[in-house]
Amino acid sequence: MILETGADDVAEIWSLVQPGVAGFTQVCAYDRAGLGQSDPGPEPRDSVRVVEELHTLLTTAGVGGPYVLVGHSLGGMYMRLFADEYPGEVVGLVLVDSAHIDQLELVITAIRLVVEDAKREGPAPHVTS
Repeated sequence: MILETGADDVAEIWSLVQPGVAGFTQVCAYDRAGLGQSDPGPEPRDSVRVVEELHTLLTTAGVGGPYVLVGHSLGGMYMRLFADEYPGEVVGLVLVDSAHIDQLELVITAIRLVVEDAKREGPAPHVTS
């Protein structure tokens, strides 16, 4: 089982989960390049690079599949991409409050709608005390 953290989290976030899981299967949590105990990695730090680096890390460390991938928040998107890139090496995917691939676009759209509504309603009334 491979545990992937959210945006700026480090592997330690899994410290309460990892020992329990280790009781029944091999489990691996790691710090992505530039986070926690890991050295900075090459730029750009995009999702393709993150997934390739994880695959290289697992291969180099001799952590064999098939993998159950667990991704929290942004890590959920990384694990979905890993499963897409290496489908023969993945047997399960667990998403923990995962980010959605369209999340940023949806948030921007929602903010635009709020701003448009505010413009239509005009300025807020001035309150004096």
